[in-house]
Amino acid sequence: SYPTQAALQRPVPRLDWLPQKSDTLFHFQGTYGRLSQPGAPTVRTSIFSAGLEQDQNISQRLYLFGNTQFDHNAAQGLQLQQAYGGGLGWKLLRTTATDMDLKADLHWTNQRFNSAPTARFLASSFTESMRHSYGKLIWTQSVSLTPSYTSGLAYQMSGMSAWAIPVYRLLSVNFTVIDDYINNPQPGFLKNSLQYSTGLQVSLH
Repeated sequence: SYPTQAALQRPVPRLDWLPQKSDTLFHFQGTYGRLSQPGAPTVRTSIFSAGLEQDQNISQRLYLFGNTQFDHNAAQGLQLQQAYGGGLGWKLLRTTATDMDLKADLHWTNQRFNSAPTARFLASSFTESMRHSYGKLIWTQSVSLTPSYTSGLAYQMSGMSAWAIPVYRLLSVNFTVIDDYINNPQPGFLKNSLQYSTGLQVSLH
């Protein structure tokens, strides 16, 4: 099993004493694995999620954003899901220890399954995300609800919780739990996908 995660952020300007104007965010999370046992079929795990977002501040607390998201999950029969849209974000909390955001968007989704018909629909995502530090220990979590407006059965939910425990300088041990639910998987496949991973994390800043 090979899990990988990457998260990149580029604020503009990069000086802490200047008001932030925009922010570019990129994330990637993927897991690939094979389980082989004598006398049993081989079980394959293939999951990835990647996204790009561009934020533009309109006030100290509010910002507009455009985003795109790509998802693949073999357990749900999902070959590729693409989502393109934009919306409004609110910086609900900004302290030395905690950052919390609320976001709402409107996006167009294209779902391609292994053999089921392709699904296309208009949807929104309502997302809460938070990053909190307990000294050098960092907790990151997010929860998202995605109802569909043009295909009522195609709603989705997701949640993530991750702990980064420092061990040496820029190196930390990471524990991550990710849960993804889609209500319209390919027939015969799972609606819910739960992942747990642990590994080493490197901070580049």
